[in-house]
Parts: sequence; structure tokens; C-alpha cells
Amino acid sequence: MRSISILLSMSLLAALPATAHAARRDTNPFLTLGAASDAPQGYIDLCRRQPGLCAHLEGRSEADVLASVERSRLRVADASAASATGGTSALERQGQTYTAAPALLRATDLARQSLLGRVRSARRMSHAATPLAPIDDTPWTFGMQPQAEPASFSFSPKSLVVFNNKVNRSILQLPDINVYGVGERWNLPVGQGKRMGDCEDIALEKRLRLVDAGMDPHDLAIAVVYSRRFGLHSVLVVHLPEGDFVLDSLSSRVRRWSEVDYVWLRVQDRQNPSEWRSVVSAPAPRMVQRYFGREEIEG
Repeated sequence: MRSISILLSMSLLAALPATAHAARRDTNPFLTLGAASDAPQGYIDLCRRQPGLCAHLEGRSEADVLASVERSRLRVADASAASATGGTSALERQGQTYTAAPALLRATDLARQSLLGRVRSARRMSHAATPLAPIDDTPWTFGMQPQAEPASFSFSPKSLVVFNNKVNRSILQLPDINVYGVGERWNLPVGQGKRMGDCEDIALEKRLRLVDAGMDPHDLAIAVVYSRRFGLHSVLVVHLPEGDFVLDSLSSRVRRWSEVDYVWLRVQDRQNPSEWRSVVSAPAPRMVQRYFGREEIEG
């Protein structure tokens, strides 16, 4: 699996000398959303297990969260049935178009083989003796995690740099297989002695801390991107009057969305958190699929 994924990554790297920089050429300070896309399966599973947490993170009711989880489940089942029979899905028959890249975007850490994984292999070996974190499905409630930021926290690009680095330093970034022993699990970072989690877990942690510090949940969104160096990756996007800024577990810098060296695949709709959408200026996910086929990798 490692050699296959590395070869696929190298193929995509060679084939996308300019496309991976496409977002850089967009000078719009704010993300422009395109067609609806399916939500990451890991996020759907998180909201099914912990509707209270998703409700708190997104600023909506638990009933709305559970309803969106059911819609996502039906959407995936409908698309799978249509694919198996060679027909069209009910959504397509109703004239609703979705950006479909399920083989790539419903990714798991189990198959994540990227430069990041290779560079950090020695570090992971040093933690090999650390017991796996228990998988605890105790319902999340308010107050389970104390507010991490002071009430006077300023929501500005400068303060977000300090905040981003503070969270990044506090969490050891490891794939879910090393933390829980399973291929994919979106969760708030946990661990024995030191907090651990992968990229989407760290994005969730940042989102929770900012919401608890008083930021409007509708000014926050999680995005799935593609990096030429690291493969699939998740980041937190913060909407400020100056533009949309990226809080990245792999970078100490907080930059505008158009300044990061990523291919944007899909992002949560801030105004309608139950929906995920493509990014208008980004290359189509199916372009990435051409090189990855059904390989599933995410960081």
C-alpha cells in the first residue's frame, strides 16, 4: 500500500505543476463556494455519535444535526444504489447536482502514505509503547473541556497566529491508527499524558476553543484540501472582515485561503453547516481522482 500510494502521489505531483497553485491566482479574500458536495464520512460519523458537540461547534440544534446526518446517509445510499445499477440517483433525477468524489474524499488514515507520514515515521516509532487511547462514546456536554482562551481574546489575524501555534504545540499529530487503532475517527484530541490527534482532530479542537472564546460558529468552517507534499489534509477556515484565513496544523503561519499551496476540494458552508461545497476557483476533485482512483488517503 505504501509503495502504491507514493507512486500515485508522485504521479499527481508531476501532472499538476500549475494546477496546485490555482488558488494563488484568485485574489478574492473570501472563498467562493460552488456545487454541493457530500460531507466527509468521518464528520458524519462524529455528528451521529456526538450530536451535542456538532450542535455546539456549528451553532444549531441537535435535532438539526441528526436530521442532516440522516440526509447524508440517504444521499450516500442513493448514490451507491445508482452506481450499482448503472442508473441515476434520486437527487440527479430531481435536478440536484453534487460534486461526487467519494472514493477520494471519504478518506481514511489507514491508507495515508505521504511525505508527512514518512518524515514522522521515526517520531511515531518513539511513541510505539504508548497505549492506544480508549474509544469513548460518552455524549459530549458543555463544560467537558474548560475554555482555553481568555474572554478578552481578540479575533484578528495577528492573534490567530499565536492561537494557531499554541494549539499546534499542545497536540502531537498522529494518524488515527496510531491513536485509536482504527483507520478513521474524527474526534477531539485525546491521549495518555499528551494530547494526540490527526489534522481533522486538531481542526475540531481549534474550532471548539474559538467558539468557547466567543467566536460566532458561523464564522468557522472545516475544509478538505489536497497538498502536493502531504496528500489529503483538513484545515480550519476562519472568516474575518479582512478575508478567510487558514489555521493549519502543518504550518505556523495564518494565511488567506488564496495564499496557501493547496488544491481546495470541499469546505463546509458557513451559512448552512449541514452542507459541504466545492470551491469555485479550485480544480475539480475528479481531476485528482484520475490519479488516485480508489486509493484513500487523508492526513
